[in-house]
Amino acid sequence: MWWKRLLIGLAILIVGLYAAIYAFLHFYDVNRFKPRITNAVRDATGRQLTIAGDLEIDFGLLPVLAAENIAFENASWGSRPEMIRIKRFQVRVALLPLLLGKVEIASILLIDPDILLEKNAAGDLNIPAGSGDAGSAPAESPLVHSIEIQNARLAFRDGQTGRHLDLELDHLRAELPDTDSPLEIDLEGTFNRTPVAIFGTIGRPLPAFLSGRQLPAALSVEIAGNRFQVVGAVDNTADFSGLDWKITGSGDSIPGLGRLAGMDDLPDPGSFTIQVRFSGSPKHLTMSDLNLQIGDRRLANVFVRGRIGDLLRLQEIDVQVLATGKDLKQAGKLFATTIPWQGEFRAAGRLIRSGSQGLRLDDVQLTVGDNDITATVELDFQQEKPRLSATVHSRRLDLRPLFAADAFQRAGSDDKTGRKSKTSASREDKPPEPILKRFNAGLQLTTGTIFLPKMIIHELDTSARLENGSISVQTKGPRPPDLKELAGIPAL
Repeated sequence: MWWKRLLIGLAILIVGLYAAIYAFLHFYDVNRFKPRITNAVRDATGRQLTIAGDLEIDFGLLPVLAAENIAFENASWGSRPEMIRIKRFQVRVALLPLLLGKVEIASILLIDPDILLEKNAAGDLNIPAGSGDAGSAPAESPLVHSIEIQNARLAFRDGQTGRHLDLELDHLRAELPDTDSPLEIDLEGTFNRTPVAIFGTIGRPLPAFLSGRQLPAALSVEIAGNRFQVVGAVDNTADFSGLDWKITGSGDSIPGLGRLAGMDDLPDPGSFTIQVRFSGSPKHLTMSDLNLQIGDRRLANVFVRGRIGDLLRLQEIDVQVLATGKDLKQAGKLFATTIPWQGEFRAAGRLIRSGSQGLRLDDVQLTVGDNDITATVELDFQQEKPRLSATVHSRRLDLRPLFAADAFQRAGSDDKTGRKSKTSASREDKPPEPILKRFNAGLQLTTGTIFLPKMIIHELDTSARLENGSISVQTKGPRPPDLKELAGIPAL
């Protein structure tokens, strides 16, 4: 039959062409392309690209292009000669789409990439600006099915602030079988010396970004042994509106989370659990269903619940806080500070802000042993100067522990010896700033009984005002404690 002979002829032709191309590439020295590649990069960026190893081409069902010992030049002011160093770069191309004129990358492999991003004192980044034609249409990006990175290091150095950020990846794998499949992610490494691992799926990212449709995701995140689940979606990827993310987590290392954010001195209150939901858009983000529990009864147990309607502007706030513990003096260990009061304690309050109005701390209740305080505090930012207003009431307030020599003394301090630390000495070299002129304040204080070392005051009713740096006090009832007597408190 004629069609059988045609098929046989086509098969022989294809096999022959494949064999000819394979033989050509096998014996051809592809390293001759090095100057063309490096010259093209220099023309586009103004920087030198060096390929110290050989270029490799393996022509199979998945043709492979590879290069070793690659270096990209850093800015002239950079802290090292190379901005990027890569031990091996490898690309596998899908053959069948290539024969049809379409480029699909089966896999990209990077081994030992070392990337340095830095900013000098003038604020210039070491990223080249490029010299290409800005008006030309961008080329269509090929579909990439798999990316694998092994033993990577990304560092950022800020010459203006002195801040350093370091990301080290043991491995990163991202798999996208086809355009209608979810993206699978598996990452493990350290950020600022803190172990980090992320794995999970991001559902159908290509159709979502191309058409602005919904993009769901389900990720498991582990940071310094703390584990989190992130589940949610973005309704419109065009402007990232319709955000709806729920985060749940638990762990035993809050200092580990602090190191991730560059805060190395956070206290360790113990275990924690958290549930929170973020919704809205990048321009108006809402935090709701917050339920946070930190610590235990051994030192302190803290509960935080509520919502913030506008997280970016810190408006529409309604957050309740409760802290309890068996001994306030023991809780001072969290902050390496000697708290003079002993006994079981309970502190509660509600933080409220409606719209752009002032911040209000309502329903404040504090009890330590037999001492108690109830208060309401308001902070108004709409005045010419911020105004702090507080109403405080106490039935019983024992201030005698404040006169102890170690009251609120930091661990390691030498206050007991009478010697001044270097910090306090340096502060005396500078004139004190007029802090009291920066805001106005009003205080209404009523008490049942106040205990001082040589005095007991009953039924005190005092109001105080701070206006433009001037303090005025009015008292009903017994004489308030003299300022000289209060000056005997070491904590003051």
